[in-house]
Amino acid sequence: MTYYHVDAYQSWLQRIGLTDVNAHPQTLVPTLLPGYDNSFYQPGNDLIVFGGGGVPDAEDADVILHEYGHAMQDDQVPGYGETTAGGAMGEGFGDFNAGNYFALTSKGFHDVCVADWDATTYSSDDPTCLRRMDSDKDARTDLEQAVHADGEIWSSYLWRVRAKLGRSTRKRSVNAARLVLVMHETLLPDAEYDDAIAGLRFAAGALGRKSWRKVVVREARRSGYLG
Repeated sequence: MTYYHVDAYQSWLQRIGLTDVNAHPQTLVPTLLPGYDNSFYQPGNDLIVFGGGGVPDAEDADVILHEYGHAMQDDQVPGYGETTAGGAMGEGFGDFNAGNYFALTSKGFHDVCVADWDATTYSSDDPTCLRRMDSDKDARTDLEQAVHADGEIWSSYLWRVRAKLGRSTRKRSVNAARLVLVMHETLLPDAEYDDAIAGLRFAAGALGRKSWRKVVVREARRSGYLG
């Protein structure tokens, strides 16, 4: 699972022209301990470790690409995530990274529900989800200074931007990946939300899609990131 999904995803990035985003072998440890239900990326070792508690995390492709998202950000911006906002954007991007890619084949099934297979052992929701990307939380009033909770606001923001980037699922996924990953190249390790939004506006222009700037700003206001 870990090899297949990382390899398939990296191959997709290469095909859509993103040829230098973590484009090197990635070390993966599929199962840490049966009783440890958490996965993480170690920047110092460029290592992704998957927990084995509950449903082993490496059985869930969303978890695999979420953690790979951290490796991608660290490759693009070494030392990324020095701020709480940066950490939240990292968690939100990880969720978005998985949902955006698997939307290509999901036919709309649970697109905004992250890690629905892993969550079967701890969630009572229907469907079971670790987190969701359709949150109506507002950054002006609902920030908790907790990276996973606040990451839901960022992933939901990116998902709404994605919805405006093309008429077909494929166009939306390709355009969103290009927009967000070009934006990452503009950031510093201590990036805040406004830095990322400015980066998205810059990326839209760099990609020759100036009309996307309005989408970025409008949805940022809707999410409470801009006044």
